[in-house]
Amino acid sequence: MILSGQREAVAEWVAGKITDLYTPPTKDFEAIGVTRDGRLIGGVVYSNWHEIAPGQHDIMLTSAGDPGWLTRGAVKVLLGYPFQQLACIRLTSIISKANRPARTLNERLGFKLEGKIRHGRGIGKDCLVYGLLRADAEKWIR
Repeated sequence: MILSGQREAVAEWVAGKITDLYTPPTKDFEAIGVTRDGRLIGGVVYSNWHEIAPGQHDIMLTSAGDPGWLTRGAVKVLLGYPFQQLACIRLTSIISKANRPARTLNERLGFKLEGKIRHGRGIGKDCLVYGLLRADAEKWIR
């Protein structure tokens, strides 16, 4: 089941699942959770929404979840929100290079590796920048 309207709780839960220095935003963000049997099992935080060109927007996506949290129905909602409701043209996700499960998940959703941030999470802890364009997400949100 999708959980909305509890952005602070979802953002805190996501931050608790990410062990490499993620701090949840305190303003100008949204978060949507996924529950099972009344318990939060996954969540996505949308932050840093900004206009990159007139009428074109980008948003930062941060997610975490327990195994099995990301069903096809959840993906439809979680990607549909920024692309359909906010009219974003792209999503950006920054992931620790060492976080192979998150990298694999992003790649399975269609995110493309776009670059590396050297020492992005401290000395010797590089981050990878992934991007998902609306056109690449159509298979999930139609």
